Amino acid sequence: MSANIESKKIGSAKHEGYAHGVSLLLTILAAISSLVLVFGGFWVMGHAFAQEGYEFIWFLGGILSASLGLWVAFGITPRLER
Repeated sequence: MSANIESKKIGSAKHEGYAHGVSLLLTILAAISSLVLVFGGFWVMGHAFAQEGYEFIWFLGGILSASLGLWVAFGITPRLER
């Protein structure tokens, strides 16, 4: 019976390592995507005033993109690390 308990402990240790690797990969992907969204949103906001007649739409798109990137960075990513 004790051998059966030991094998369960060893198997769960393998699974925890795998879960940590997946969590780390998701954290890295979330960080990269949030950086792209935030700086892409800044870029869109900067170029909004060069678009005649569509300044508000471009600027709003930039604000939404930057907001989404910040939400991913500070709202979703900390939940992935649990």
